[in-house]
Amino acid sequence: MSDTTFTDMTPFFERYERRSRRVIVALVCASLAVAAGVFAYGAFTTGAPGAVLAKLWASIVLYPFIGVVLWTCTALYARSRRMPPGGRRPMNSDDARNAAYVANAGFTFVACVGLIMIATQAGLALGYFGVLQPLYKSGDWIARASVVASGVLIMYFGNAWAKTPMPRAPQRKAAAMMKCRRVLAWLMVIYGFLLGLAALFLPRPAMFVTTVVLSISLVLFLVASVGRLRNALNAQSPF
Repeated sequence: MSDTTFTDMTPFFERYERRSRRVIVALVCASLAVAAGVFAYGAFTTGAPGAVLAKLWASIVLYPFIGVVLWTCTALYARSRRMPPGGRRPMNSDDARNAAYVANAGFTFVACVGLIMIATQAGLALGYFGVLQPLYKSGDWIARASVVASGVLIMYFGNAWAKTPMPRAPQRKAAAMMKCRRVLAWLMVIYGFLLGLAALFLPRPAMFVTTVVLSISLVLFLVASVGRLRNALNAQSPF
């Protein structure tokens, strides 16, 4: 099929965005329900809600907060994307295939991260209340398993992100955008790999410190890469 044959991807992206919003809202609601259930059960059985909140703050506050932030960022990103002239998204066969692959990979990433988040919430609470106490004490496997799984998912999405179709028009400086996308993809893959290694081999305090340092470093690199891309798009020639 030649590049002159185009596929209108507008219906696919409309279905994708509706499905993504529904799944993310469902995950956030489930996370909030788990948090409320954990807090209510702990307060009722122990009679010390403050102690339960202090011990299970991650299950009650942190993971629901991450879910709300994830949904908000996804919604803002979807709203900020500009529609092409005419309100349609025509693509050649290669770009259409790659766009569908990246979109489906993003949906898988978001859904699986949400499920990991909820499973970690419930697992930490069950361990605290004694249901999983023997396993809970042996190496903090719940937190480590969630970090390793998240690292694998980040590597998967980073690898898929590199296939995002680039604009064909010269004035958009597709070469600069392609280079930036590839750098971001490599950053995500390396971040996910190091995250998994930290969870597998480092002791608990070092694991959490390393996770925070890696996350902050990734954010700084992402901001720097986006800033460099904007400078390149505003310059006369790409970097």
